[in-house]
Amino acid sequence: YLEKKLDELVEKRDYETLRDKMSRIFACPCCLNGFKHCRKYLEVFSKEEIRKTPGVGKNVKTPDGIGTVVESVPLRGTVKVKTGEEGNFTVKEYNREAVSVIPKNKS
Repeated sequence: YLEKKLDELVEKRDYETLRDKMSRIFACPCCLNGFKHCRKYLEVFSKEEIRKTPGVGKNVKTPDGIGTVVESVPLRGTVKVKTGEEGNFTVKEYNREAVSVIPKNKS
């Protein structure tokens, strides 16, 4: 992968394509030479993924009801959410697109 092409993806904010290319680079041992260039792309990519993924402690609406994020994995784009009541709750993993953050009431 050419560094210039990866730079263009960052400039275009095409993080889906960047994620695909980065996962291919990391999955291929013969690409270790590319590792020295990957750090800057991983940093940009990571910041964007973190921004898009609800953090631990956030209240979210899921297809199964309202819950609280107990684990967030931005690079995979997933969150684990605890739903239900104390003593009778479940924890389930969701794609971040399947949940929405519930804003805090400002009173």
